[in-house]
Amino acid sequence: MTNTATHTPGPWDCDARTTMYATPDEADEITMIEITANVTEAGWDTVAFIEAIWPGAEANARLIAAAPALLEAALLAQRALNTAPRFRVSDTDSYKIAATVDNAIALATAA
Repeated sequence: MTNTATHTPGPWDCDARTTMYATPDEADEITMIEITANVTEAGWDTVAFIEAIWPGAEANARLIAAAPALLEAALLAQRALNTAPRFRVSDTDSYKIAATVDNAIALATAA
């Protein structure tokens, strides 16, 4: 499998919070967790928003922010499995690891 990802390169961050308004009325304000990436020399840009009120919103934001690093780890694991099949794991476990890594890469790269 070849990495053909065109995602915004990492690192990504999710420490920012912002207030958005569904309407001009301040009563409709929504607090969002902003996931950002350092995409230009001028600074950071928004990758995604998650509404902060949902259970697990902060954990989900951290997971999204970790996506570039997780993809890099999966690509390294895939390369290791493909080039050094001397791991001391059973064939079944090796296949399961490889299939899981391949699936994660496919999800991340839409391959």
